Amino acid sequence: MIGIHINDSEIPYTQLIMDGIKRFETRFKPTLRPFVGQRVEIVRTGKGKAEIVGTVRISGEVWWDAKAFDYLRPLHCVPKDSKQDTNKGKWCYLLREPQKLEKPIVIGSKYFTGNRTYRDLGGEI
Repeated sequence: MIGIHINDSEIPYTQLIMDGIKRFETRFKPTLRPFVGQRVEIVRTGKGKAEIVGTVRISGEVWWDAKAFDYLRPLHCVPKDSKQDTNKGKWCYLLREPQKLEKPIVIGSKYFTGNRTYRDLGGEI
């Protein structure tokens, strides 16, 4: 299963995703496009060792210009004027069906490739 890295160094985005509050993951490039329609692992980075905290289904992709991005801020939880904010627009991915693990799984660096994690679970979580 593919894992997508979510940086929690400043904001607990992974918790917001698992609680169903952060409903869109945002990216400057359409890097999650190949995974639309798939269940992916949510990998918390930016705080200690990388950990898989749960899974979500990426249900859709949409481009939001800066105006839409600002208006829909409650759905993606990116603070205004933060590093993840934009004045040009971003690719946004609808996250559905969050399933939080009872206990996070610490993963080693051998599973990392760019901003993704590859791991054979031997089945779905």
